[in-house]
Amino acid sequence: MTKFKSNGGFTLIELLVVIAVLGILAAVAIPRLTGVTDRARMSEYVSAGGTIRSAMEMYRTENAEYPDFDDIDSYNELDDELMFAELPDLEGHDGSESPGFTYDSNGNGGYSIEITNGDVSGEENTVRITEEDTEIITSP
Repeated sequence: MTKFKSNGGFTLIELLVVIAVLGILAAVAIPRLTGVTDRARMSEYVSAGGTIRSAMEMYRTENAEYPDFDDIDSYNELDDELMFAELPDLEGHDGSESPGFTYDSNGNGGYSIEITNGDVSGEENTVRITEEDTEIITSP
């Protein structure tokens, strides 16, 4: 009687089961990971909004009013003017030096600052910071 040696390899069925399990795991994980970068950037912008609000309140405490900077056209210029706090460095979505930015004094002793960041999916996300609140606005 002849004995056959086993080569110790995997059977075709075992390989197919492993491939199927890996496929299922990939199908579950990939949708959860898409957009992580954009969500992280928006979290960074919201965090920066809180820092801006704190710096604006410190400015108001020192000067009895919010700043009325007519010549502030960018986030980096706001960072230079608000010497009470170091604002976090933010990049635009396209790698530009600064995100989209608007600053308005509402004339009633308040302000509105908007930091805009487009993401790779084409949506434009804006963080609006006022003396009362910080909110996220998304527009496709």
